[in-house]
Amino acid sequence: MPAIFGAGNQALAQVRSLAARGDVMATALMALMNNTYYLAMTAAAEAGNVIKVTGQVTDQDGNAVAGIKDILFTSKPVAGTGNLSDGGNGTVVAGAASTSLWMRTDANGNIQVDVANVNAELNLLVAHLDNGTTELLPLTFA
Repeated sequence: MPAIFGAGNQALAQVRSLAARGDVMATALMALMNNTYYLAMTAAAEAGNVIKVTGQVTDQDGNAVAGIKDILFTSKPVAGTGNLSDGGNGTVVAGAASTSLWMRTDANGNIQVDVANVNAELNLLVAHLDNGTTELLPLTFA
């Protein structure tokens, strides 16, 4: 959720209430927020020089967002290869076995990508969502 709403979501609840009562600015803000979604990513432990990253598209409240979304993953290794490939969930559109991979989530907004790197180094995974949101996940290879 955007930091502007702080803990407890009181401001978000107030904006929703104002929008429901017809406030024009609150309605416009809610329209923007309803089209804002993020990619919550988690990384599994490294196995055989590969880290599997699992992602779920979520809204500003952390709820799963259904529907197929396009995501461009970019791998930024310090010195190694950092190649990306299909992790078993979602569909590869283009770029397998390179440092850029265009994928589509499944119908529930889930996705998995494998990051391979033989070097012991930090590797930054960048996810560019089709709504303009960018998410970063640092990965440490041993």
